[in-house]
Amino acid sequence: MTPRRMSKWFGTILFILVVPSISMGGAPWKWVMGMDRDGAGVHVREPTSVYYDGRVKRYYVVDSGNNRLISFDDQGRYVSQFDAGGQLKGPFAMVKDARGNLWVVEKGVNSLTYIDLKKKAVERHTLSLPNGETVFPDRLAMDSQGTLYLLDRGSGRILALNKELKVVRQYGAPPGGRFCDFKLKGDGLWALEPLSRKVYHFSLGGKLLGETELKGGLALPISLEVGSSGFIYVVDRPVGRVKVFDSRGRFKYAFLEKGESRGRIYYPFQLLFDDMGRLCVVEEGNGRVEVFKR
Repeated sequence: MTPRRMSKWFGTILFILVVPSISMGGAPWKWVMGMDRDGAGVHVREPTSVYYDGRVKRYYVVDSGNNRLISFDDQGRYVSQFDAGGQLKGPFAMVKDARGNLWVVEKGVNSLTYIDLKKKAVERHTLSLPNGETVFPDRLAMDSQGTLYLLDRGSGRILALNKELKVVRQYGAPPGGRFCDFKLKGDGLWALEPLSRKVYHFSLGGKLLGETELKGGLALPISLEVGSSGFIYVVDRPVGRVKVFDSRGRFKYAFLEKGESRGRIYYPFQLLFDDMGRLCVVEEGNGRVEVFKR
């Protein structure tokens, strides 16, 4: 993992193409664009997440293998890259706050890191549970009020943090379960438990509102999204497919296939809907983020 120098956010063209519909047993989805390299043509290596900022219409790809963040516009064109002056160590996930500053999970130093872009200041934070156990940050999200939500890889729980980064709420699976991903939606928090193949729905206040067993052949579910209609989208990592379930967990259809060519996915790692209803798929195996729409 070689760090890059800190740079201003600037732009150049990546590419955007449109290919025929991908319809595999269900509703048609079209490949819109791929994000896989910077302005100099250097490829993304081992991307772990993508963040979409609807305020500025930008995607931010966490390029973990190159210790940097890369931004693209909503047409898939490269804008810039950022590595905090070579200080990023194993970035894994990120969000932006209302002031445009960054919170980044750095697995290389087990930190939830705050980056003030104007001051060019980097503040690393090691977190602890109320019982004193160390938190191992993983997936990350922020709600409209600025509250941070963090998946703790150590406990398998989702943690809500106050402004002092103290844990104020925990969202946990039943005994023996461990969450692997979660999403914040208008009606609360949705979390995926991969061993039981269940999705748990919580209020943001921490109350369990319901649980849904996903019925229909999942090998290794690793990430989820929830559509506007209430359908649950799950990426099945080893088989390279996105599988769709209704609100009762009944299988509806699957789309995409495993592969390396455009429109296929290889060892996918994360799903994300942007504010245009387009589905972003982060692919570790292919070193890219691909975007699909209906």
